[in-house]
Amino acid sequence: YWPSPTVIGPWLNLNATRPPFNDVRIRKAVNLAMDRTAAVKVLGEGDAYIGSVFAPGYGFSEVELLQLLGYRQPKDADLREAKQLLAETGVKDLSFTIIARSPKIQQESGVFIINQMAQIGIKARLEILEDAKYFERAIGRDHDAVINTPAITIVPDAHWAGRYFHPNSREGYSGFTDPEFLRLWDAQIRILDSAKRKEALKEFEKKMLAEWVPIVPVFWQKSYIAAWPYVTG
Repeated sequence: YWPSPTVIGPWLNLNATRPPFNDVRIRKAVNLAMDRTAAVKVLGEGDAYIGSVFAPGYGFSEVELLQLLGYRQPKDADLREAKQLLAETGVKDLSFTIIARSPKIQQESGVFIINQMAQIGIKARLEILEDAKYFERAIGRDHDAVINTPAITIVPDAHWAGRYFHPNSREGYSGFTDPEFLRLWDAQIRILDSAKRKEALKEFEKKMLAEWVPIVPVFWQKSYIAAWPYVTG
């Protein structure tokens, strides 16, 4: 077998159209609480990458990610800032429900996220749904948060970000919209030079992870291609 150029989520999509996640401070607190380094060890069994918007090698490097809020190690500073943000909102006994499908990666990620939220005093609950109901609620944004497991190749096409984040997309489960997002997304589509488009998407990724936070990436699971040893050519 050999490594595939495709990696798989999960992300935690936060519904920005209704409480509690219409308050960006709560979305930022959830992001701060998530320990991606632990996710790689626990969920990815050490054979995974730290979660981000784009695949490793295209967006921020691991070194760059570990400088961002929500990625820093040790987690003390992130957890302290998350609790401060929650205190600013004045919301007491915050809780929310996560919907997910039955695959192992989604169920185990849900349990991991619940434990992460407990560290900042948020009570999260996991609801496993059969596929038809899951997609009905995810697309209809009838949820607080949803675990999504997108797959991405090392070099995403120009429309990839729009598939998961554009407010008019069926897979824009967060319902997030912002004029600056639409400007950046539209601008990168028009860039033909791949190196310049990569730089433009890094600006997009930084805003996604630090300013807008409609999703909370957890980790990227590596995937492999297997073949019988006698298959050649």
